[in-house]
Amino acid sequence: MDDTGYKVKCSKKVILFVSIGWGIIGGAISIGLIILAILRLTTPLYERLEEIAGYIVILTFSIMLLLFVIGVIIFLIWKYNYVEDIYQKDKVIRMHGKKQKYVLYYNNVIKIQEGALGAVYFFCREPVLINGKKKGPKTIIEYYKKEDIYRIKQIIRNSNYNIIVD
Repeated sequence: MDDTGYKVKCSKKVILFVSIGWGIIGGAISIGLIILAILRLTTPLYERLEEIAGYIVILTFSIMLLLFVIGVIIFLIWKYNYVEDIYQKDKVIRMHGKKQKYVLYYNNVIKIQEGALGAVYFFCREPVLINGKKKGPKTIIEYYKKEDIYRIKQIIRNSNYNIIVD
């Protein structure tokens, strides 16, 4: 760890897992509904206006769901590329690009616990201040690589605060 701190990014495995999950589930549902709606709208069997309107609604919903899934995947890729946590002796700094989003001081942390898929839970006494003013959550969940979690635990244990590290 240098003077600026230990820099950590979100786990690639989690980004890939969530992106594939959203892509397969959301994409399959929306593409299936789009195909169904187009097939039903192009067949001459439907003469009633209500049925045609229903399939247009399904088509619109499907396209919106597909755009939402694409948006989630783009957000995850953005988060991996631009969001970085810097672990220092007494605090964690969350950076969005070159802007600081929040600072979590270790004296505010009660417990740190490791979860599934590389999750690290930070349980705090008071809500974290986002951008120095707006109250945020009392529990912060982040996903890191195994090596990063080990290093983070070392930094926090060496910080001389009474924090429970599981």
